[in-house]
This record gives sequence, C-alpha cells and structure tokens, in this order.
Amino acid sequence: MKRKHFVGIFVALLLGGLFLNLYERPPMTMEQQTEPPPTSVTTADAKVDITKPVEKKKMAARSISSITSTEIKNLRNSFPDKTEVRADVEKNPHRTPESLVIFATNMGPLMEKAYKSDKDADVLIKVLHDCATDDNVARSARALCVKNVDKIARTHPQMKGKADELRSDVSPDVLKLLQKRNMMMK
Repeated sequence: MKRKHFVGIFVALLLGGLFLNLYERPPMTMEQQTEPPPTSVTTADAKVDITKPVEKKKMAARSISSITSTEIKNLRNSFPDKTEVRADVEKNPHRTPESLVIFATNMGPLMEKAYKSDKDADVLIKVLHDCATDDNVARSARALCVKNVDKIARTHPQMKGKADELRSDVSPDVLKLLQKRNMMMK
C-alpha cells in the first residue's frame, strides 16, 4: 500500500512541476504567432528573392567551373606518404591522420566537379590512377582513390573501362583492403 501512495505522490509532483513550468512561460504575442515567412535569403554572393521562381538560364550560369591545374597540383602534393601517415598516427592514434584529412579535403571538390563533367572526370581519373598505383602513397589513400574512380564510373558509365583497368593495375593489398572494407563497386 505504501508503494502505491509513493508512486501516486511522485506522479502528482511530476505533473504539478510540468504544469508550473508551462504556466510560468510568457504567452506568445500576436506578432510571434502570425510572423510571415521570409521573402528573401541573403547568401555570400547576393540577396535572393525566394518568392519568384528561378529561371533555368540563371542556374546554368552558376555551374561549377572546370578542374584547374592548380587543384590537380594541390591534390598530387597532398598524396599521403606512408611514413607521413604513420607519424600522424603515432602523434595521435585516436584521430584520423592529418595527412589523410588534407588529402580528402583536396579531393572532395574535385569529385563534385568530376560528377558533373565528362572532361573533369577523365582528368581526375588519371590523377587518381597515379595515386592508386604509387607504392609510396599510404594504402588507405590508394584504396580511397580506387573507390573514387569506381564512383566516377557509376556517374559516367563510359569510364567503367578505366575503373576496370585501374583495378587490374593496383596492387593486391589495396584490392584486399577494398574487399575487406566492402568498398568495391558492386
């Protein structure tokens, strides 16, 4: 009997506290309840009126530019060396090695461009092929390069032959890592 009383009192106190909390909140004003939705959004480039439909011509003008030689050079320079990755891991074994983060950061925007352009896809596949077949590059980075070539080949089916060629050129330990991590294109 005592336990039922205790539970009842506990529930009553809990509900009482909830109602007091709701009661103490100030009521919303009419302005807060009927605030109209925004009509424009300010971006880094301009203020955009969101009430008007966007014309397709304007969207085409904002397409992503092609991969530049500087971006390719930066990506090549960020290929993570085996010893560099080992040193990063020794510094902090609980974090992703800084050299791999820099490499992935340089690769991300190029992948986006490659998805949208056959020309950029072809350029990037050549660089990723060099990365994947370079024995001085860390194995995890080489596997990432193979995986990204597979992704590009899914977006651009005419590049599937280059992805297959890369898989035949890459060392067995990289392929083993890809299979182990289930990273291969199915």
